Amino acid sequence: MMDARQESLDLIQNPLPQETIPEPLAAIVFIEDQIAALQERLTSLQDERAKYLDYAVKNGIREDSRAKLVEKTRAMRFLDVDKFKIVFPEKYDIICQNERADIQEKLKHVGEKIPLGVVDKIVNKNALAAAQGVISVQETISYQVVRK
Repeated sequence: MMDARQESLDLIQNPLPQETIPEPLAAIVFIEDQIAALQERLTSLQDERAKYLDYAVKNGIREDSRAKLVEKTRAMRFLDVDKFKIVFPEKYDIICQNERADIQEKLKHVGEKIPLGVVDKIVNKNALAAAQGVISVQETISYQVVRK
């Protein structure tokens, strides 16, 4: 049995064989075609499913030979602010004070972050490009296989 140092030296002298993949880009294109076909089929099946579900609901079909339709109701709560203010005036005031405090805190940070989309709308792109150091660009490299 070799120790770690001997094993390391042995791997340098006798590297493990590397797997070779013939035409990997062509394989990617083939796989992308399969994915596209499956996505198209999935969309078609989802549309068909929606059609059958709509039919069953509209026609009152709740059960057949292989399945049963279970109806689930989800309740959503909504607050009537005007009524809340009348019934719970003290709590309403506390909530408003908290909201004002949150807004005041946010106001302390106005202008610290400005979305580039907003800047692009109000500043001429040439002027922005000419102002060195105002905009920095961070590049990332990604790869895409395109068909020939």
